Amino acid sequence: MPFLIELIKRGETCDDADVAIVGIPFDKGVVLEGGRPGSSMAPENIRAELSKYHKAYNLKNDVDLRNLKIVDMGDIPLKGMDSWQAHKKIQAEMEKIFDKYPVVIVLGGGHDISYSTIKALSTRGPIGGLNLDAHMDVKDRDDLGSGTPFGNLLREEILGGKNFIEMGMHDNFATKDDVDFLRSKGCKIIPLSSVNKKGVDKSIKSTFKYIGARKSLFLSVDIDVVAEAFAPGCSAPSADGFSPQKIIRASYLAGKQKGLKLFEIMEVNPKHDTDNRTSRLAATMIAAFLTGLAKIKSN
Repeated sequence: MPFLIELIKRGETCDDADVAIVGIPFDKGVVLEGGRPGSSMAPENIRAELSKYHKAYNLKNDVDLRNLKIVDMGDIPLKGMDSWQAHKKIQAEMEKIFDKYPVVIVLGGGHDISYSTIKALSTRGPIGGLNLDAHMDVKDRDDLGSGTPFGNLLREEILGGKNFIEMGMHDNFATKDDVDFLRSKGCKIIPLSSVNKKGVDKSIKSTFKYIGARKSLFLSVDIDVVAEAFAPGCSAPSADGFSPQKIIRASYLAGKQKGLKLFEIMEVNPKHDTDNRTSRLAATMIAAFLTGLAKIKSN
């Protein structure tokens, strides 16, 4: 049985791929937000961890991943660009990738990147999705900080509130203004305490059922939704949060979700990681997501 990395083709060598991986090494939005820079290093580090351990077989779900065709598109080049230039480039490149491949995995970068990845997805028709995050990222500012992407998407009506759910937010990481804004847009908020009570399976499945069919769906994960003990390498760590088992399960369920076109992992920060622990978790999340894809393809 081969290693998972052996299934991943490099560059544009797999035109009929089921899924494409792309890195977006950009963290100026984190700096604008006052967070810790370093997430621009994440795509390289996550790929390195993905190449070490993971096999092309999932024991728990008895899934052989060799029926998947996977291509790694490399990184979108953004060196020397300011935030507005970078986001224009990200959107343009992502639109090309969505035109070519049915499912895309994005390795961030700061969470501001989601503004342009999701905007690119919206050019394909109606969209809906889920933000798994310790924070809500709906601040109303003129810049493109990492705390603004979903607020920008909602205010510009690129993303409809009834098609968007915030999940995993920590109790003291939101403002009343954030909550009032989301509710005014018709968004659903599922805090971390509710996920812990209801369970990941019911929370994720009911979320996508609530959003409905006939949409291009996304799951955006800020790694700070995972507790700092398990993911120390992130831009804004928190003592509370998901366990590895919960975030890996959520990634698998996303892979199984019909209509999901975009899976992104944001804010992994190798500069502040411990023994590559957080990059390794991100790589395991990707393996779980791919397992979900392989599972539905085999059915």
